[in-house]
Amino acid sequence: MGVYKAEGVVLRRRALGEADRVITFYTREHGKVDAAARGVRRGTSRLAGRLEPFTHLRLLLAHGRSLDVVAQAEVVAALAPLRTDLHRFGLAALMGELLDAAVPEREALPALFDRFVAALHLVAEDDALRGALWFALQLVSLAGFEPHLTACARCGRPPGGGVRWSHALGGVVCPACAGRDPQAVPLRPEEAAALSRLLTAPPAAVPAATPPRPERLLDLLRGYAEHRLEMRLRSPAVMGRFPPP
Repeated sequence: MGVYKAEGVVLRRRALGEADRVITFYTREHGKVDAAARGVRRGTSRLAGRLEPFTHLRLLLAHGRSLDVVAQAEVVAALAPLRTDLHRFGLAALMGELLDAAVPEREALPALFDRFVAALHLVAEDDALRGALWFALQLVSLAGFEPHLTACARCGRPPGGGVRWSHALGGVVCPACAGRDPQAVPLRPEEAAALSRLLTAPPAAVPAATPPRPERLLDLLRGYAEHRLEMRLRSPAVMGRFPPP
């Protein structure tokens, strides 16, 4: 049974049999990978504590007949606040769900992996909302759905006053085009400008960003991602139960 190395993050887990788990990792080298962790639901397992959600790992995986197997796991960053702080956990879960929905199995995209890890650190260590908002923008853009933020998504002209946001039309729209989407919602010019800055910001610049109403902007990006990816997220319900302190 051949083995291969990977750097990955635990996205989700599910029980397998009486003592095992199937772990879904998002890896830098191989994209999204499912692997069995044998015996981790027993109290004596050395692997169990290393395979917690959102842990950043170096992995040794073995090829299996129907499912690969976790042979070794070395912790790169435990990111414990993502599991001990319920608000941070909800934001990390939102990011993980978006990533899980956007990427197919076994398709490597190192740039997205690097942004995901950077965003997890931001959510764990700095302003959680800004980190999650930054990652949502990076994800939809790298998935091919970069929103129009500096010009009208339909006509291409500067939107001026009366800016609105349209999931269906692809971002910011001017007043003349907004009527084509009855679901378009008002967006302040400073909000559009903040999203544009965050889209091109490196991770190191995110903690200093000051987007107005970041909760609303994250909700806007969540809805945009759901529309574009044609899916419904479960994590916002968790976040609603555990708002920021």
